[in-house]
Amino acid sequence: MDGLCKFITETFVGAIFLPRSLSRHVYNGENDLKLDLPMLPILYVLTGLAFVCVVITLVMGTVAMSQKSEASRKKSNDWMWRRIYAQVAAIGLLALTVYMRSKGA
Repeated sequence: MDGLCKFITETFVGAIFLPRSLSRHVYNGENDLKLDLPMLPILYVLTGLAFVCVVITLVMGTVAMSQKSEASRKKSNDWMWRRIYAQVAAIGLLALTVYMRSKGA
């Protein structure tokens, strides 16, 4: 169990929160074109914002759910659907960040 936790921590947490540098060269196949892109810091910020959006939509949906009117029920349902969309975006950005970090972007 300790080995699994260590693997997850080193692989995923280290890949996300310990950037190698702020910019890397990206090579474009045969042309060997160099593009200097600060991709990882942008992805870190976008991923963090996506997770903040998930929390905000969860709180707003819960607040709307606490009221007992039909309009509040509709608002709660809308907020929960927004939360699902925010979660999809957050997980997609997280996967992209881990992928780009593993490729050395």
